[in-house]
Amino acid sequence: MEKRQKIRGLALGLLCAAFALSGCERSEEEPLALLTLDKERIVFDNPAEGETAQAVLRIEADRRWSVGFIGNGHDCRVSVSSGEAGVHELRIETSETNTGRDLHRLGQLTVALDDGSANRTVDLQQRPQAARQTLLMYFCGTDLYL
Repeated sequence: MEKRQKIRGLALGLLCAAFALSGCERSEEEPLALLTLDKERIVFDNPAEGETAQAVLRIEADRRWSVGFIGNGHDCRVSVSSGEAGVHELRIETSETNTGRDLHRLGQLTVALDDGSANRTVDLQQRPQAARQTLLMYFCGTDLYL
């Protein structure tokens, strides 16, 4: 019997402690990380021979940040690889050309806060050199009934 009473007393004590702790709240909330980009997608035009296509990405952050590019062998260059808190303009350029007829994915740019609290991605794409072609046909006649 004594064993059961000890176990019940211990269980009741743990239950009371759990209820007491569940009502506790932190008085100081950690501020949310600020990381904003002005674009979610960048679409480059095809550059002229020997030139590069360029785009600008505006970054606003409240902490130190870094940039990474994943591109499966595509040629994209970024003006800076990291920065401090504040507003910055990041220049991205490519010398790639898209000879196909569809939008081509060059890669993905990731901007992340160095403490790991937030990250944002931007898709990098390129327009085709030749636009899709549409064939219109016009049939002359008075009606479709014979």
